[in-house]
Amino acid sequence: MNKLKELSKKKWFIVLVIVLSIALVGGLGTYAMFYWRSTENTEVTLKIGDIADVFFPDGQELNTNSLAPVFNYTDGETLTFSIENKDTTGANISYTVNFNIANIDDELKNTSLRYKIVSGNTVVGQGDFKNASSNSTMKLAKGRLPSGITNYTLYLYIDSNVENDPNMMNRNISGVVEVTATESVGENLAEYITNLYLDNKDADPVINNDIPYGYASSVNLMNDRLGDASVDINGGNIRYFGSNPNNYIDINDIIFDGMKEVKNWETVYGDYAPFSTSSECIDYFNCKENWQNLYMESEAACNSALEEAIPQMGFESVEQLCAVEEKHIREVNLWRIIGVFGNKVRVVRNESIGKYSWDTSASDVNEGQGVNEWSQADLMKLLNPGYTNNKDSDSSGNEISVNNSLWWDKQSGTCYNDQIDATTQCDFTTSGLSNTAKDYIIDQTIYLGGYNTDEIYANQAYAIERSNDVFNSTKECFGQSNCNDNITRSLLWNGKVALPYRSDYGYATNFSSCKSSINYYSDTLCIQNNWMYSLGSFWTISPESSWPNAAIVVDGGGGSNQYPISANYFNIYPVLTLNPDVAKISGTGTEEDPFKIK
Repeated sequence: MNKLKELSKKKWFIVLVIVLSIALVGGLGTYAMFYWRSTENTEVTLKIGDIADVFFPDGQELNTNSLAPVFNYTDGETLTFSIENKDTTGANISYTVNFNIANIDDELKNTSLRYKIVSGNTVVGQGDFKNASSNSTMKLAKGRLPSGITNYTLYLYIDSNVENDPNMMNRNISGVVEVTATESVGENLAEYITNLYLDNKDADPVINNDIPYGYASSVNLMNDRLGDASVDINGGNIRYFGSNPNNYIDINDIIFDGMKEVKNWETVYGDYAPFSTSSECIDYFNCKENWQNLYMESEAACNSALEEAIPQMGFESVEQLCAVEEKHIREVNLWRIIGVFGNKVRVVRNESIGKYSWDTSASDVNEGQGVNEWSQADLMKLLNPGYTNNKDSDSSGNEISVNNSLWWDKQSGTCYNDQIDATTQCDFTTSGLSNTAKDYIIDQTIYLGGYNTDEIYANQAYAIERSNDVFNSTKECFGQSNCNDNITRSLLWNGKVALPYRSDYGYATNFSSCKSSINYYSDTLCIQNNWMYSLGSFWTISPESSWPNAAIVVDGGGGSNQYPISANYFNIYPVLTLNPDVAKISGTGTEEDPFKIK
């Protein structure tokens, strides 16, 4: 059999059976017992023809009855294994680690029961069992399998950093862990965009703030040179620019995927049809009885017009147009590609998830306007995993569950949306990130250098974000009476979900037309040639370094300035970084035909 055809089929590397029971012991906390069952407890090698081998140096079986809550996952129970990629065809081989759950008791569906899979110093998969269910498959890790031998460690642990539910005791989870491999289909997305830029590069650079930039105008791509003229003209990040580049992408952020009853006429009329039922639709297009109401000269003219119009609507007959049919419907939230950074693609959501505070605080902290430290910001906790149990105070000082990973978990609840810890109800059951999309993203490192000036160009913004200038207590508070948060600002943050940088907005315009500094992007030539202007007013992740409670926004007029972070009138556009192994399998990047990935 052709080897590439063989590789396109799933190959089973390892099958492990897990049985877990949990007990509560005295005052020592929650304990667990894990059994990894196999036919032998010696070194195990599972072979799959000429493709790959999997090695278990300590055997497949793991038995313990002393899994106590731990602060560090490395202190949990472990299973190590190695995968040797033996392919010689040059094919891209991807691996997937799945947990096929046969049964899980409801009490174990908890964020404190967690797993991590680590290769070297890289976490390739992590999560908890909160959303697990019996007779389902839970994806633990996915990625590209390097050539040669790669070592992996699977950690199972109870997280002592959160409160452990005593109802977890004496419960059971069982299932099968499977490691599979497939040939990667399509072209690597980051490489595709990079080659699209290089293959279509303009003969002459475009100059902005005295820096010549490499442009590929026909495909709306440019190289930012890392904001530094000393960097090679092709040596920086590749970004989409212009009024409406073909940078739409479907990351499988699924709203609905299944069978749904569809009224065919709604694909033509939307909500404005002059009828509401199938029979009313047929009566409406009955030329014999209704040709005058259809503004036709005669019944014959009406029939002739329908014969021409019905196929143009995409139907074969009036009966089909007026039918109610069961159809497979796939609805997704679209995203847009900011660019390629190293070998990773950064994307921003195409639609806002709402307008909420970046942060807020009690009245005696920074005058109730919040603290501009992203690592603990209320908005960060709303967007990212790990804060399901987050509790804080409302405007009356009462402890409430708030901004508790609601967007990440696709849940509804309470969100901060004004100064002095004011709250509102929020619902992300439709706009939240889907589990299928989470399979494609990785942690990202975000730079948190702060701004103390507005009149800057895109390259200067890029440098400021990577600077060491952040607010600290030695700085004056510009007349504020309560500059007192006493919190050390971070220069870096690592996590799943961020916001756009100010420099992202700066580079998204067409420098051939827009010569202004970012704060003057309200100029017509700038806003008409900047795809991010269509997002409206929105928060960036960039703090103000001269004030303790302000961050940078892109305002509705196209400019960019600092605002108090408790403000509730700026849009939220989450930003993700895709796994570098993501492949483009189809699409042209238009809104109607977005890039599809695997």
